[in-house]
Amino acid sequence: MDAYPNAGADEDTDFDEDDAKWESYRGPRTAGPDERARLGAGPLLSMIATLPLAGLALVFASASAMACDACDGAKADAFDSSFTGGFHVLQAVLGVALSVLFASWVLPLRERYRTVRTLLALSAPVLVVVGFLAFAELVDWPSRWG
Repeated sequence: MDAYPNAGADEDTDFDEDDAKWESYRGPRTAGPDERARLGAGPLLSMIATLPLAGLALVFASASAMACDACDGAKADAFDSSFTGGFHVLQAVLGVALSVLFASWVLPLRERYRTVRTLLALSAPVLVVVGFLAFAELVDWPSRWG
């Protein structure tokens, strides 16, 4: 009779059972190095698109305050009040877009968060465009008075 019944047996089975127990307590393991690069591509591409778009939107909106420099009286007051509201909306939407971009980066690199990370990464540049379009529609531009 053998004192050690598992002597010489493949020890991978014991490791797999312990590994399965460990995963049941801890949850699924994180992605490997190759998978991490693939999972981080969405937020990276979103950052490359979002930050320049947000900068351009903010610069254009700031410079467009001069669109009514030649206006006077009621037209200037109407432009100023609509511009102030539109600019605040643009700033709020850009803040939300940057928060969404940050959230796409801080999610754990696990397979189960792939869909959420992708949706957050895609929504950041879309929010910048929507915010700029909202700004453009909220402002009472002098060319509309024509």
